[in-house]
Amino acid sequence: PASNAEFRLPETVILEAVTSVETPPVVADNSIWPRIVAGFALDKKINSRIQAQINWYVKHPRHMQRVCERARPFLYDIVEVLEQNNIPLEVALLPVIESAFQPFSYSSGRAAGLWQFIPGTGKMVGLKQNWWYDGRRDVHMANRGAAKYLLSVNKMLKEDWLHTLAGYNAGPGHVIKAKRHNKKRGVDTDYW
Repeated sequence: PASNAEFRLPETVILEAVTSVETPPVVADNSIWPRIVAGFALDKKINSRIQAQINWYVKHPRHMQRVCERARPFLYDIVEVLEQNNIPLEVALLPVIESAFQPFSYSSGRAAGLWQFIPGTGKMVGLKQNWWYDGRRDVHMANRGAAKYLLSVNKMLKEDWLHTLAGYNAGPGHVIKAKRHNKKRGVDTDYW
């Protein structure tokens, strides 16, 4: 394994990607990206698995530029909602993974929108869905639904944000079950 000195922090990669965009994706006072980075609160443990993901983004700057440009109309609202709910601002970048910031993204598992809510989860957080309207694709409403869901999962997972992110993707029940399984076997129950 490489030493920590060889690892690049995600903040560096994000700021490099943002500054390499011809028209930086900023809003109002030109401070949204530094504001996001300043609101990072998760453990900055960099291991080989995280570094492999960072390396992928570094090697694909055009993808990062496209995603940053797509994020431009949405980030200010996302950051506002997350800050109002005291959610770490790394979460503002979750749509990079979920939908590449494409609000009309739709998965084979019927997940839709920036936050890739499946129909049941969307309904659970109050996002209306009918023939004419799908609240999962309404970015303003979905941002609020995402905060509501994340806070709910976070509470279920004893306010551990890394487990919350795992629970967001796999479902909190799977995370609870995995932790119980590890505990019975005498294995660590942390995120890793």
